[in-house]
Amino acid sequence: MLSFTALFFDRDFGFDSIWNYRARLPFLLLIIAAIYKKCKPKTSSNWLFVLRAIFVPFVMLALPDLIIGGQGYAVSRSLISCFPGVQLAVAYLLANSVKNRQRFWQFT
Repeated sequence: MLSFTALFFDRDFGFDSIWNYRARLPFLLLIIAAIYKKCKPKTSSNWLFVLRAIFVPFVMLALPDLIIGGQGYAVSRSLISCFPGVQLAVAYLLANSVKNRQRFWQFT
């Protein structure tokens, strides 16, 4: 959560502080909504590109760590290859929502 939301909000309240997680929760929900919105219309093939850009590098890092043990996928610099996919999904969500004149997303 901390690595992916740091793309949009990176304020350090301390690792053990509950405010660190509360401040990042809206950005996590934004990322989840963007991925959901991108994958919902399966008419175009670019949704698969975005999913692959996010999840293939993450799984390649997380799977060996889960099997062998370790924390490699928890380090932000290891997840840099996932970040463009997240940014593409959020940009798609915001661009389509503003184009459709949805007031909430225009404010966001």
